[in-house]
Amino acid sequence: MDILVGVHVGGDYNPGINAAKISLDDAAIKNIFRLAKRAKHGEIISTYDSTPDLGTSDLDLAEIQDIAELAKQDMGKPLSATLRTVFTDCPEEGRSDIVQLHVDQTDFWWEGMFKHTDVHWETRLIPLSFLPKPAATKKAITCWRPPFSVQSGNLPDLNMTAEQMNAIHEKIAQGMSNGLNAREIDRTFNRHVTKAQLIRLLMEHIERNH
Repeated sequence: MDILVGVHVGGDYNPGINAAKISLDDAAIKNIFRLAKRAKHGEIISTYDSTPDLGTSDLDLAEIQDIAELAKQDMGKPLSATLRTVFTDCPEEGRSDIVQLHVDQTDFWWEGMFKHTDVHWETRLIPLSFLPKPAATKKAITCWRPPFSVQSGNLPDLNMTAEQMNAIHEKIAQGMSNGLNAREIDRTFNRHVTKAQLIRLLMEHIERNH
């Protein structure tokens, strides 16, 4: 997402900067939430981050502006066309040193210093609630591959009927599809088969399905 925020410049030096354009991809948003999770009550977590582009804007930046939303309101113009009308990039005047991202439990913002000066600038506070919550990452199913081979001949015969074998194969397959790991599968079936039999069944299941 691309947003415009107001910028406050301290001191007497001000090259006309009053806004910052900030582009946040999924990785940047996840990082902000990760830093916020680390922040204890009243604590601010800081890291070097040169994401903001400084410039000027004629918009009233008392509120944070979502550029995509502005484009929707701008008679459906492309985002890039809307951006050109609401923000002017100032790469020379806005050159900065020591740009940092600050995050606490409720807000985040950027702060920096103009090059060759001792003048600081700071974006307005952006509430964490303004950001879309990052999508939860599903855990991959753990597949246990024991260091044994079905063909090695060092495992005992199961002495089970074909129907019993198929029933246990189905239970193991169901356990794997439900995301059970090896320890959980072992705990589920250790009342029905021995450890050696369980290893044999798992290996046969893996060779049958891979």
